[in-house]
Amino acid sequence: MLLSKEMVEILEAVADGAPTLESVVFTSGEPLMLGEELVTVVRAAAEKRLGTRIVTNGFWARTPRHAESWVARLYDAGFRELNLSTGDDHPEWVPFESDANGALAAASARIFTAVNVEEHDGARFRAADVLREPSIRFFLGHHPNQHLLIVTGGLWLSLRNAREFAYSPNEACPDLFW
Repeated sequence: MLLSKEMVEILEAVADGAPTLESVVFTSGEPLMLGEELVTVVRAAAEKRLGTRIVTNGFWARTPRHAESWVARLYDAGFRELNLSTGDDHPEWVPFESDANGALAAASARIFTAVNVEEHDGARFRAADVLREPSIRFFLGHHPNQHLLIVTGGLWLSLRNAREFAYSPNEACPDLFW
């Protein structure tokens, strides 16, 4: 695993070499497992005037207080966009309450927040269920930052059927910037 010093060096080299770069997205795996290392890299991106987005499962927001603490540290570092993922397979590891806590803390702190519910034909948990959750419903109806929170149903790929999306490890992914 890279340390924040190494990540910042890479970020600065990429930013300096790509003047049209506008933002950095921290995703894949769980970026908040980096802890304060992530805060350091977010701060370095903000110092380069790059937008920052984090895609997360919300494990770090198990209580409103935990969510508010993380959001405050990240906001102070320059963080401005959060994407939370949830769906049928998530509650086994992360209860939806954690996603709700993270979404409400972030949008309350003026961070654009999207909750993406991974949907498919047989999905039991959908975006409509998120919108019925009382704290989300109240926020969207009454909070001055309600425009900063969106809930959407999105793409879902079953890990059980991953072979259908096989790729050659010798081929570069066209969506990655190296």
